[in-house]
Amino acid sequence: MADYDVIVIGGGAAGMSAAITAHDRGARVMLFDGETKLGGSTALSGGWFFAAGTSVQRAAGIVGDSPEAMFDYYAQVNQWRIDPPVVRRLCDEAAAALEWLISLGVVFPVKNLTRSGMETVARGHQPDGRGAEIAQMLERAVRARPIDIALGNRVERLLSDGVIARGETATANALVIATGGFGQNREMLRRLYPTAPEDSSSMSAPGSQGDGITMAAAHGATITGHDTGLLIPSASIANGTIEHAGWAMFVNRHGRRFIDESSYHSVLSLAIRAEGGFCFAVFDEATRRGAPPDGSFGDLLGDHDVGDDRMAAWSGAAARASNVDDLAHAIGVPPHVLRGTVARAAPHHALRTVPFYAVRITPGLVALTACGLTIDAEARVLDEAGEPIPAWFAAGETTGNVVGDMYIASGNSLANCLVYGRIAGDNAARYR
Repeated sequence: MADYDVIVIGGGAAGMSAAITAHDRGARVMLFDGETKLGGSTALSGGWFFAAGTSVQRAAGIVGDSPEAMFDYYAQVNQWRIDPPVVRRLCDEAAAALEWLISLGVVFPVKNLTRSGMETVARGHQPDGRGAEIAQMLERAVRARPIDIALGNRVERLLSDGVIARGETATANALVIATGGFGQNREMLRRLYPTAPEDSSSMSAPGSQGDGITMAAAHGATITGHDTGLLIPSASIANGTIEHAGWAMFVNRHGRRFIDESSYHSVLSLAIRAEGGFCFAVFDEATRRGAPPDGSFGDLLGDHDVGDDRMAAWSGAAARASNVDDLAHAIGVPPHVLRGTVARAAPHHALRTVPFYAVRITPGLVALTACGLTIDAEARVLDEAGEPIPAWFAAGETTGNVVGDMYIASGNSLANCLVYGRIAGDNAARYR
């Protein structure tokens, strides 16, 4: 007899959802996580959840939105470079997964409902407590059940009927692989997400090492989604990375504005890559002083002693000048072009109050890695022949054919975690 009916590897949103669901279907469940606390990257996230046809939307007066409309948006944004059955099930069950989170105690206020991507209807749901609130409520549900939890136990090897962790074997009738992505693994980023810059930073939890992907691939699991994920435009500085501020005007290496700066992350990153891989955010002192203290450029520039009024640089990330021509010289763009760009700028982008600033921006913050294990619409891990590996399931950022080529909106990843975590747990419990 196996030690457990189901072993879940990974304690983020996908893993905890799978563990709770498997238990509630009658399975004996063991949850492993290499970190010393549950939550994973979910606990560090903004907590956005993308879904259509929810009670929160109805409370906001949005009626008529549907999984069908969400799927159409998903497919069109990705130019149909998706796995339709897998994506369709995500869209079909996203609202139910959100309502399930609400039943566990997560509160999604109507005031936070917004268009979190490029969609025309608000589908982005966010709790006031962000991802930490979702992780907290999931952990509370896990700990309220007799689910065995092994924290600080990184699984070293997968078996056909179990795992090895710290040299000890635990057996199970079914496995759920939910170890997250590989945002913290530089070698895997080079190999599976080469578009990510060599000096990129990551928003993911330290445990995002891609273990589950690597271990499953050693057993013949297919990896799909090469070079996909989400890169956020950012400024690299000495002590880390600062996310771009939408209130600054973006100019390319020629000094020309080239995009609406409020565009979604994935669109901005593609546009910046098309402009040579970098651009400059340009703004004035009044704009900086009026910026919210949210970890964007206002905090980067702060009240540093920058020397003379013409120009100063912080780790090569920012320049300061008392006029547009000097600013142009500081960042290496033609002064006459930048003068024309500034002259045509909308009022909220005008440079009026000295000093003027320019911050170098690259798509350098890895928010998500979307290359991973291939699953079907039942969350079954597929081998190289496209056949399910018996009793193996996967969910969340460990998967590679759910997100698609284009990250559609904030909340796409958490929807994947919850929808496919619940499907994986449900199907794994059938092996009890």
